[in-house]
Amino acid sequence: MLIDFMEDHPQLVSQKQTNQYTSADARKLWVELSEKLNAIPGATKQCTEWGKAWYFCCNNEFTRILGSIVKTRQ
Repeated sequence: MLIDFMEDHPQLVSQKQTNQYTSADARKLWVELSEKLNAIPGATKQCTEWGKAWYFCCNNEFTRILGSIVKTRQ
């Protein structure tokens, strides 16, 4: 679910903010994602904690490759 959401919202992966995509927009997306993730059995985290978990995973080589795949789909 997390990876699918990131594929649907590549701006969260790139972390680039523009006039059309602000930090408030990013926050709304993280809140939306955390509600979806917390609705399934398993870990329950605040949206900031899910964000940290995602960026921690980004240090993994697999996730770097996945990030490049997401970027190429933009």
